[in-house]
Amino acid sequence: MPVLLLELAAVLFSGGCFFIAARQVGALGAVAFRYNVLFTPSAVLLVWLLAIGKGVISRLLSAKPFLWLAGLSPYGFLIHQVLIRYMELAANKLGLTAHPVVWTLTVFLLTLCLSSFYKALERRVGKASCQICRTVSL
Repeated sequence: MPVLLLELAAVLFSGGCFFIAARQVGALGAVAFRYNVLFTPSAVLLVWLLAIGKGVISRLLSAKPFLWLAGLSPYGFLIHQVLIRYMELAANKLGLTAHPVVWTLTVFLLTLCLSSFYKALERRVGKASCQICRTVSL
C-alpha cells in the first residue's frame, strides 16, 4: 500500500509540476527553472518508483498489452511523423476536415498497424539475411 501511495503521489507531483511549468511566465518561465527545478526532480522520482516495480502502476505497465505496445514503440517513432504529413497532404487535397480527437485516434491506429507491419517485415528480412549469410559461409 505505501508503494501505491508513493506512485500515485509521484504521478500527481509530476503532472502538477508539468502543468505548472507549462504556464509559468517571466523569470519563473525560464527554461532552466521549468525543467531543472520543477520537472526533473518529479520525473526522477516517478522513474525511480516505477523502476522498483512493486506498485500497481508498475504492474499495470507490465501487462501484456503495454509490453506489446512498447515493442512497437521504436517503429511507431519512425513512422508517425511521415504518416501525419501524408495524411495532412491527402486531407488538404481532398478537402477533408476531421475533429482533432478523430484525427489523433486515426493517426494512432494507423501508426499501430503500420508499426506492426514494419516490425513483421523487419523480422522476415532479418531471417532471410541470416539464411543467406549461412549459405554463403558454408
